[in-house]
Amino acid sequence: DQTLWAFDAANPRYGFPHQAQPGECRVQCAGAVATPFPEAVEILLQLKAKPDSVTGWRVGVASANAQGKVCASLLLGFGLLQERRPRPGALRGGVEEALLEIHGGTKRAHFKRLAEVSGVGYPGMLFFDDRESNVRIAQGMGAVGHKVSPLEGLT
Repeated sequence: DQTLWAFDAANPRYGFPHQAQPGECRVQCAGAVATPFPEAVEILLQLKAKPDSVTGWRVGVASANAQGKVCASLLLGFGLLQERRPRPGALRGGVEEALLEIHGGTKRAHFKRLAEVSGVGYPGMLFFDDRESNVRIAQGMGAVGHKVSPLEGLT
């Protein structure tokens, strides 16, 4: 969890109900206000705004967090989830809903599924995580992996 935000989304205080704060990148949760790392938001939006010459950047999430619905709701509230069937006025960038692998299990299983759904092979994947062991798994599968600070996230 400490790649896009500095909290554990499985903590009940970040649970439902969620209320996005209009015009702000923050979500009121059951017992706390959730905010992402500011630079992580900017990086995700810039990746989607500057596609490469052929297919553009595709952004997914591989997380073992047991609260997948909570995580997806937070991404949506932060304006970082590109929905399969976007609502009028919804953001068209960020993380693709079809590429959300947020559930218990191994990183290997997450990456295998992301490769199948996205059509992107492991050498074409760029992975960021706050855990060195997860970065090593990604690298062992052929992806480019980079460890981030759990205090700063994706920067």
